[in-house]
Amino acid sequence: MPFCDTDTGQLHYTHNGVRTNGPHLVLVHGAGGETRCWPAPWRLAGAAQSAVGLSISRDASRMTNHSIYAIDLPGHGRSPGPALDTINALADTVEQFIAAQGLRNVIVVGHSMGGAIALTIAARANPRVSGQIIVASAAKIGVTEEILSGLKTDFEKTVDFIVKFSFDRGSSPFFPRKAREYTIATGPDSTHADFLACSTFDMRNALADIALPTLVLAAEGDRMIPHKHSAGLAEALPNAELTTIANSGHYPHLERTASVEVPMAKFCANLQ
Repeated sequence: MPFCDTDTGQLHYTHNGVRTNGPHLVLVHGAGGETRCWPAPWRLAGAAQSAVGLSISRDASRMTNHSIYAIDLPGHGRSPGPALDTINALADTVEQFIAAQGLRNVIVVGHSMGGAIALTIAARANPRVSGQIIVASAAKIGVTEEILSGLKTDFEKTVDFIVKFSFDRGSSPFFPRKAREYTIATGPDSTHADFLACSTFDMRNALADIALPTLVLAAEGDRMIPHKHSAGLAEALPNAELTTIANSGHYPHLERTASVEVPMAKFCANLQ
């Protein structure tokens, strides 16, 4: 079980065991999440794949050809807390992880809150980072006071509300069930810290200065961060492309993994 030392403590992470000369992907989960919020074929290696019955495709259009790290942010998954309540502090931690692993030519892949973290790192022009993939996120993330207070006063009911609006109505019930399980396991303190960090995040005035190659994946049916906000992010960034994922809610990488992998693989190939 690998851990990495950072200024905020140890981070648990996974690596899929792939060694290539191409870019390394670092997956950064969203609020209330952990490494298991990413597709299992992206993050499991060797015996771990066999243990869950995975048969990993090595097709060029799939992400399994790439070196992929997934991290548990502080206070999430197997990483000890406390959780951090600002996007800047979370970005510091991710940058420390990248440096500690000695990684270069990194593509930061951020989902929702993780997208905010990726954008913050991009604005810093970290020389180790060569690109970013923003999944279901935006330059400003709206969080209602009802969610912030509810995570403190009635955690499980508020998590149920968040999960209800996070998935496409036609999605398999497996994914909402798992998302609820992960968020409940994260707990009220860490989940509240995440949503508090999101509530104060606003990069709209900095986007024009971010030159980093960017792929924005926007979910057509996202009710947490509506498609128009993700599309607006892509339009405002000088070096970004937009791909819309149909028939998906706030977790397109889980609900429509194959549709997400094709543009991701193409983007990564262009940064070889």
